[in-house]
Amino acid sequence: MEKVICLLMILFANRAYSQLRVEDIVSDNDAIKFIQEIGKQNRIKWPTINFNEQESVILKYSKEQALFVDSIAKQRWVIADFNSDGRKDLVASFSSRKNYDVYAFISFKDTVYNLIYLGNQYSEFFPAGVYLIQKKGEVLLNLKIHKPGSTESDVRKLYRSDTLVHKFSSFVEWKSDYEDLVEFDSIVFKVSQVWNMGRSIPVTKLYKDGTIKLYQDFFVDTLFQQKWENGIKTCLLDKTNVRKIETILAIIDYLKLKSKYDVPSVSDQTSYTTEVYIGRVKKVVFDYGGLNTYGLRLFYKEMSKLKLICKDEK
Repeated sequence: MEKVICLLMILFANRAYSQLRVEDIVSDNDAIKFIQEIGKQNRIKWPTINFNEQESVILKYSKEQALFVDSIAKQRWVIADFNSDGRKDLVASFSSRKNYDVYAFISFKDTVYNLIYLGNQYSEFFPAGVYLIQKKGEVLLNLKIHKPGSTESDVRKLYRSDTLVHKFSSFVEWKSDYEDLVEFDSIVFKVSQVWNMGRSIPVTKLYKDGTIKLYQDFFVDTLFQQKWENGIKTCLLDKTNVRKIETILAIIDYLKLKSKYDVPSVSDQTSYTTEVYIGRVKKVVFDYGGLNTYGLRLFYKEMSKLKLICKDEK
């Protein structure tokens, strides 16, 4: 529960001041001091931070496999200007109380930083490696991290490598080319928990003219089945909000995403269902766990923001 609360705080209130600057970091100790100061600002409990903790991996796996993990996660922090504002940013993979975290500390102003969580609840048992690469003039983050929900006995099959780029105060999978916009007629966005069986769930419906509807659907089983629209609230958002969503759908290449994402061996995760309507075309993505792509994480965050804007309207 503590971790969930921390993640919600980071999602919606993630700016922190620091007396230190990323530009001043030249050693592990400097990075540790910086991370701990930012953590305190965000009420995140990182009592100890270590870049070399391997005990949990060594205890569970053979020496050979532990050495493999060490080679994958050899580099634990990198500094670069990811958001192109002329200031330096930090991405770090570190252990705290024998759990591993991956965070980006992105400059907003001098000594003000946005926190972006890049890990998942499975990565907390394995260190991640962070590396810098450049493609087409862009500074990119190469993140080698534990696959969500992977149950492989061979640790060498537990990792995946993601190439990420900073977009809209988040990181998404980098693509060499994508459309400028994915213009939609409407989007239906649903979020549920497995314990919502037989209960109503919140639905956000966004139209191309900026109209947004908030209402409740009825959750029957592992699929959504609409029984009624209850408690409808309708708002009209500025068209710039629609354009932002259209841009994000293009950046994450939504129309080419798989129709279903899953996290194996987990039974208590949040599920996200997104339906995008373009003319007669309907593209549905069901995401169980919400951990499989960074692009979808960004989309969920922005749709949640629109929902809050509508809820706050009188």
